[in-house]
Amino acid sequence: MSTVAARARAISSKQVMSILGLVPLGAYVVAHLWTNMYSLGGPEAFDRRLAESRSSPAFILLEVFGLGLPIVAHAWLGLQILLRMRPNNVNYPALRNLKYLLQRVSAVGVLLFLAAHVIKARIMPAMAHTTESWQGMHEALSEMPTFTVYLLGLLGVSYHLANGVWGSALTLGLTVTPEGQRRMEWFSGLFFGVLVLMSGLALYGFRPFQM
Repeated sequence: MSTVAARARAISSKQVMSILGLVPLGAYVVAHLWTNMYSLGGPEAFDRRLAESRSSPAFILLEVFGLGLPIVAHAWLGLQILLRMRPNNVNYPALRNLKYLLQRVSAVGVLLFLAAHVIKARIMPAMAHTTESWQGMHEALSEMPTFTVYLLGLLGVSYHLANGVWGSALTLGLTVTPEGQRRMEWFSGLFFGVLVLMSGLALYGFRPFQM
């Protein structure tokens, strides 16, 4: 394969990964955090909202084909990029180089967090013939190891998505000028703050460590 062809293939893979990261995965993260913020209303509000969000007969199909497969594809393409990365933070300690490294590190953390989240919130309740609930999340988050995993996981998801928006805009050719890239950096930072706030409110709503 020629150098030009290899480069074109790499760019194409990055574009596909960027699109999947924004839609449906990024959109799902925002929607999922919004649903979790119903925890602020207490058990009844959260459980009712959760049931409504999963009431469609097509929910399982959407979960598998609209979420599961895109996650696998995004992760597979991301891992290939991760294996090729060559951080140069020591020689060039610039902010964008740090963001580059954190994006890759957070990708691994997010992948591990998603696996833990699926096991804790979906598989374990299913094995116990129950469903995810406010009470179940309250009890789980009242365990320090689980709370720590969720806290770090949500921070990782927030950073990975927010910084990914900036990177995707560059990869897809939406910010081709330095000024456009700076504006997108401001937007990315604001978006990160919004995601962290939504995550914090959702966690607080489950009343961890409170009787």
